[in-house]
Amino acid sequence: SIWGAIVAYAAAVVTSVVWWRTGRPDSRTIGAIMGMIGQFILTTAVRSDLGIKNTISSRYVYISAIFALMVLASLVRNVPWHGWPRRLAAAGMAVAVLGNVVVLGVTGVLRVGDVQYTTAELQTVLFLRGAPGMKTDAFADFASLDNVEPAKFYNSIDMFGSPVPAVSAAGFERLSPDAVNSVMANLFGPGLVVNPTAPGDAAPCRPLPADAQGIAELTAPGGTSVLLDAPDSRVHLYLWYRDGGARTDVATVTTSGPMTIALPDAGHGLRWHLGLRAEDGRPFGLCG
Repeated sequence: SIWGAIVAYAAAVVTSVVWWRTGRPDSRTIGAIMGMIGQFILTTAVRSDLGIKNTISSRYVYISAIFALMVLASLVRNVPWHGWPRRLAAAGMAVAVLGNVVVLGVTGVLRVGDVQYTTAELQTVLFLRGAPGMKTDAFADFASLDNVEPAKFYNSIDMFGSPVPAVSAAGFERLSPDAVNSVMANLFGPGLVVNPTAPGDAAPCRPLPADAQGIAELTAPGGTSVLLDAPDSRVHLYLWYRDGGARTDVATVTTSGPMTIALPDAGHGLRWHLGLRAEDGRPFGLCG
């Protein structure tokens, strides 16, 4: 952040001034500085391929505090500790400790929801193991699970055991709808197949009503196909499983009449919700 950069520059200036007035630093301080630089170089070399956000993540930066404290000790060793300097140092230490306790407590409370959500996502991946329509090399949810792919996840489970308890079919239905829908859209959305169909194959059709967002919805079992009469338009396709959860836009296609959509097979006899929205707002028909 900008404040972190300001503090770093200010600390560098103060350190330079103190050493200019008191003489060059001792070997212990030089070692601490080199250790800090080396740590940042190694962190950058290992994490740079994941982007700047991951490289400067606090969990990789905070461990340099041990080196910073060694440098700080060399700067203040000649400061008289009688009177107000001692009281100021004690007050600063108390504020730092209290601030860390408060931040740790608040972060712990906020992380409970995150942990429950990611646990539900991993349980979804575990429950759907072996589903024919799953793309096992896709990311389950890069935003919250980083680079978890089903194939690698299952291999890890086989070797080391599962990090989350398995759920039954009834337990699966009680998981967070948003977590379930997010993972299922990411892993099965690529398996949604759209093919144009001859006009004569589309009759008879009935209107498919749309909601307030212009999304027409139907439900069908995984591993089956639905025949639709689509307008000449760009159409957004949404795929989700649980009502009450997020409806993920998994594909955008250009249509010009009847089309067949093959739904991926998620196993367990699960039924998909398929949503369709034409950018020009025109309606769809469900055929057959």
